[in-house]
Amino acid sequence: MSDGKAPPRRALAMALAAVALAVLAALAAAQEAPSAGSQATHITVEKDHGRGKTTRIAGEKVLSTEIEIAAPPSTACQATITVSYDQRDTVAAVEGAIDNAVCAASHGDYVVVVTVRDASGDLKTLEFKEAWKRDDASPVPFKAEYKIGPNVDLVRVRPRSGSCACEEAVPRTAP
Repeated sequence: MSDGKAPPRRALAMALAAVALAVLAALAAAQEAPSAGSQATHITVEKDHGRGKTTRIAGEKVLSTEIEIAAPPSTACQATITVSYDQRDTVAAVEGAIDNAVCAASHGDYVVVVTVRDASGDLKTLEFKEAWKRDDASPVPFKAEYKIGPNVDLVRVRPRSGSCACEEAVPRTAP
């Protein structure tokens, strides 16, 4: 090559292909060793010895990753209801409190289920739907008298939760 002539095209193409292959191999070797199934490297060499006499070198790296997505904020909450009760002639006197540890400002509804035994000894269930609302983290006290009728004995009073919703969305905790 000291005579100033350019090298033949075929030799130049082969030299460039070899350099490209060496660069791709070096890049692949420089990468961290793949962890079980998380990444893979693939190099393809295609040669066309037809009229164009081309060589195509392609490198491909497949990466797998795992993304943890946090649950969206929710307005759902879990209210707890405590009650005490006694019978006052034809009414059930009920006192209690509603609390919610998830959020401060919240609202909801619940059902007071009153069971009585009538004069014939049969049990009867009465249901009274109520609503509640609070603006801070303090428990919501309530006091009510529910008509149960004459000639009955109060057997029990149980609250049954209905709905509970926070005024603002709160982040969900991980299980």
